[in-house]
Amino acid sequence: MDHKEKYLESMKQKLDRIDARIDALKARAEQANAEQKAALEGRIAELEEQQSRLRARLAGMTTAAAWDDLKQGLDSAFGELSDAVEAAIDKFK
Repeated sequence: MDHKEKYLESMKQKLDRIDARIDALKARAEQANAEQKAALEGRIAELEEQQSRLRARLAGMTTAAAWDDLKQGLDSAFGELSDAVEAAIDKFK
């Protein structure tokens, strides 16, 4: 497995972990009062949209000629998504 394939596999695994964190937020929303549930559901929708954009970028990397530029952008986008998920979890503890 070359560097690019390792990176792509690693990023897919990271996104799978983010999936689990978002699922935990969904479960928390089900147990929340109406106000918190509405806030959580809105935040979850934002996170899922961000995650969808990241997955699309990841899919595009398999054929990208500008690998280094895309890798940097993907790393940055993942960091933002990860931080946003953790902030949402912290906010709704």
